[in-house]
Amino acid sequence: MANPEDVVKALIPSAVIIRFALVLGFARKSGTNAMLDSVMGKWKAGEPVCFSTRETRNPIDAASLARLMITMLADRQVSGLFHVGASDSVSRYELGRRLAARAGVSTDLVQPQGDPPPGRARRTRNPVPRPSGEVLAMFVAALAVRVVYVAVVHKLSAQPSSDSIAYDQLGWNLARGVGFQLNGEGALYPTAKAPLLPYLVSLVYRVTGHVFLAAVLVTGRPVDG
Repeated sequence: MANPEDVVKALIPSAVIIRFALVLGFARKSGTNAMLDSVMGKWKAGEPVCFSTRETRNPIDAASLARLMITMLADRQVSGLFHVGASDSVSRYELGRRLAARAGVSTDLVQPQGDPPPGRARRTRNPVPRPSGEVLAMFVAALAVRVVYVAVVHKLSAQPSSDSIAYDQLGWNLARGVGFQLNGEGALYPTAKAPLLPYLVSLVYRVTGHVFLAAVLVTGRPVDG
């Protein structure tokens, strides 16, 4: 089965396709499934409403969405696929608490719901990947070998030399926000060096400060040229 969005783009290349998140607004007539109407009706009657703590959304109000759609359609230079919603994600439960506060309703009427309501499929949270025990053991072993090497060879007083001088300068300049540049005579100048290692070093320096030994221990470089 063809993707409807692909069909629209093929038929109308200049089309504006909008994917929107949870839309909030009051219905202009009764008998709809507008969430706000249902929630406010229950709150006015003093009934608590359950909101999921497991589902997150990037909600947008109907008025803002309508204005945005009109603006986009009026601009002939705008086309393609767009995702529209809030920049920050929020759980339905937190959204309910914010709506209650905005409506002047006690947040006691907002109840957390861990399990999905009847008839709705369970939504699983995105799992945070965790390294396996083998991976952690390899990392610890590699770090231990590196610490022993640095302690024996450099006696914990590693100093940049040769190419590592440039990597150290680039990493520190990136960490303190002055860009991918080397130190010159009274000024900074750009370089064509490969950026990966300096960026890794800069991440270390953002945590530890300008501690060259930390960069050596974490990255395995740059001890020498």
